[in-house]
Amino acid sequence: GPSSSAFFRSSSSSSPALRLVSLRAASSRPSQKAKSVGRGRSVRCMAAASDAAQLKAAREDIRELLNTTHCHPILVRLGWHDSGTYDKNINDWPERGGANGSLRFDVELKHGANAGLVNALKLMQPIKDKYPSITYADLFQLASATAIEV
Repeated sequence: GPSSSAFFRSSSSSSPALRLVSLRAASSRPSQKAKSVGRGRSVRCMAAASDAAQLKAAREDIRELLNTTHCHPILVRLGWHDSGTYDKNINDWPERGGANGSLRFDVELKHGANAGLVNALKLMQPIKDKYPSITYADLFQLASATAIEV
């Protein structure tokens, strides 16, 4: 994947929703390189989890879905509940939780707080199938952010 600096540069003129997902995606997989940034500090470069071109195309499909089905609330809820497993007191990832796409698994869907989110998954699955290089985590957050934006 592209380096984080190239990824951030290319997404700077995109929508707030796409930048949000781009930043989250870029922080999900560390690379081996660190760049020096003034006064001896360093910043670790990150590789993107999802393909930027597919994210942009998926965003347009999500916009169309929102315009035709008016499913904004359930897509916001999908992103919120997918990130809701985050626990700052747990040091190790993935045990720490967070926006990780775990809502697609029955163990998460069967939790009472997630009642009805299977309907959001049904709406998202055709988009996921069309753009296979997008992670579920990125897709859920992109859908949520786009639903707020539109």
